[in-house]
Amino acid sequence: MSGPSNVLCHQPPPKRWTNAGTLSPSGSGGRYTRTRTPRDPYGTVASSTRTAASRGSAPTSSAIAATYAAFIRLRRSGTLRPVSGGRNEGAVWSQSRMTGSIGMSLLNESKHFDSADIIGAMTGREVTIYDVAQRAQVSISTVSLALNQPGRVKQPTLDRVLTAADELGFIPKVRAVMQARRGLGRIAAVAPFSSYPSFSRRLAGVMAELGDSGTQLLVSDCEDIAVADSPVLASIPVRGHVDGLLNLGVPMDEKIGERLKNRLPTILLDVRYPGLPTIGVDFREGGRQIGRHLHEFGHRSIIFVKEVERYQFDSPPNLTLAGLRDVLGIEAVHEVIVARGTNAGREGVAAVLGDADLAGLVTAFVGSRDLVAIGAATELRRRGLDVPGDFSVVGVDDDPVAEALGLTTLRHPYEESGRLAVRALRTLLEDPAAPVGDQRLGLELIPRETTAPVSP
Repeated sequence: MSGPSNVLCHQPPPKRWTNAGTLSPSGSGGRYTRTRTPRDPYGTVASSTRTAASRGSAPTSSAIAATYAAFIRLRRSGTLRPVSGGRNEGAVWSQSRMTGSIGMSLLNESKHFDSADIIGAMTGREVTIYDVAQRAQVSISTVSLALNQPGRVKQPTLDRVLTAADELGFIPKVRAVMQARRGLGRIAAVAPFSSYPSFSRRLAGVMAELGDSGTQLLVSDCEDIAVADSPVLASIPVRGHVDGLLNLGVPMDEKIGERLKNRLPTILLDVRYPGLPTIGVDFREGGRQIGRHLHEFGHRSIIFVKEVERYQFDSPPNLTLAGLRDVLGIEAVHEVIVARGTNAGREGVAAVLGDADLAGLVTAFVGSRDLVAIGAATELRRRGLDVPGDFSVVGVDDDPVAEALGLTTLRHPYEESGRLAVRALRTLLEDPAAPVGDQRLGLELIPRETTAPVSP
């Protein structure tokens, strides 16, 4: 059986042919480079060849065809097997023969190719979990764990596995079978439900809209979105166990955003990523409503208490703060950032009242969410101060506890946004080419007993 001695796979394709020449036996040290041709019917590899003394000419069509055909024969014969080489060295393949071997060194200046690249690109065979494991340099069990229980895998390893799956276009076997049918009849919803109880209201809207349609809803809780990545969100588009995804408010980096955009119909809520439809709430206008309300009561120096956020993005707290400053001015609204948790509001008040300059100016506190505002009001009263006589307090969300405590707040349309998200995702699933645009909902200021005019 004849075949090339070495194959050098290269991507992206070079602007010109390099190391070109004629096919040479393995003993010559010849190597091969690849480029893509616009009319390549296979969408695969066109190889040029060289010897140590021959360079510069473009390969002939017969050489290209011979290279491709030789590799196909090797693969179909079942005698081509990986023998050595790591990701940094190039994976070496060899055909065992009575008279010697044919090695194919997969080398590249910019990107290394291994067995999965050749399998997927040249033979058309379905990429398997074994290929992903080889690409990521992990065990089969680690790949399985990364796809099914991502929270149990260290973040660097998880990133490596998911990146390998992306690069290879890996589709789990169950998903491949179901794609031949009309879909799984299952969607996923992801949010930090345990960290933010208000997200359960959005989930209630999702469930109400699904009703008895027969669509299964897979609910996944993720860690606090401000302080940790979401391994659950990262793995969902690769696992292939759902038809679509509702991201109910989890910020994403570019890697996750691209994975969702390319692999799974997705609707975002209160977060944005280019190319993915978003249902948002106009928090900036909500901040303006709070600002106008406090301004009418004579407040001119405001504290905005916000919990620390890991991601620098247009988060609801950041937009609310911007709206407050639109009305009251940048100098009039002081931002206080505190640790996350039930004591956030208390800590914000303690920090402000411990600053003599601020304490003498401030007349109102605004919490980034109701729990923060309630904590602030509790701490003020614990210190013997009157709410709203000495300080007004405003929250955001209008959780049920806010009404019970008489807290002035912004009412968030959680349930409605959940319903709209399901409708938008259904549209995408029925017709992936359908124009599903962004939608924006408003907030409503609910005045209660924690705001009042500034005392003379």
